[in-house]
Amino acid sequence: MLEDHTAAAPPTPWPAAYPEGYAVVDVETTGLARDDRIVSAGVYQLDARGEVQDHWYTLVNPERDPGPVWIHGLTSDLSLIHISE
Repeated sequence: MLEDHTAAAPPTPWPAAYPEGYAVVDVETTGLARDDRIVSAGVYQLDARGEVQDHWYTLVNPERDPGPVWIHGLTSDLSLIHISE
């Protein structure tokens, strides 16, 4: 059987040349064509090791059908993206 030696190993120092943090951006859209629209946008601020430091998220009214609900889960029933007739 294999032994787990990871607990005994000291943490690897973070290289000085690496960035101190990152921003990860996610945008959901009504599709992938040029005329498709944004349905939601989010930004996560991470430290150098990937721990979340802060985040921001918003729904956006695409003023049309929200598109592939099976992918992003955002339906027109959500109050902020309700499609007006």
